Amino acid sequence: MFNLEIAFILMWIGAFVTYAASEKQQLLSSPIERNVAWGGLTVITAVSTWLISSFYAPVTSLIFSLGILMLSWIFIVLLAGHWTKKPTQVCGAGVLSLLLIAQLGGV
Repeated sequence: MFNLEIAFILMWIGAFVTYAASEKQQLLSSPIERNVAWGGLTVITAVSTWLISSFYAPVTSLIFSLGILMLSWIFIVLLAGHWTKKPTQVCGAGVLSLLLIAQLGGV
């Protein structure tokens, strides 16, 4: 029932973790380890694709998951520029905006 919303939130978490692994990020005092972040993103993308595949074909689900990921990265960059050193506000605003997009019919 809420597969699409859960997939959106998972992809947001994956995008946030990979952003937090960057050397130039300004949300955390020190970046997350890069291998852990990208490995987590791989697992999260697989789970998100599996959740979305209950609505769409598997290849379409993968493309949809990657589209959500790219949209999430754009949101993170825009939000992080306004809330430096405030990861909770960035995560909250990003999740709410993606859930609003999911309620409106998706990306």
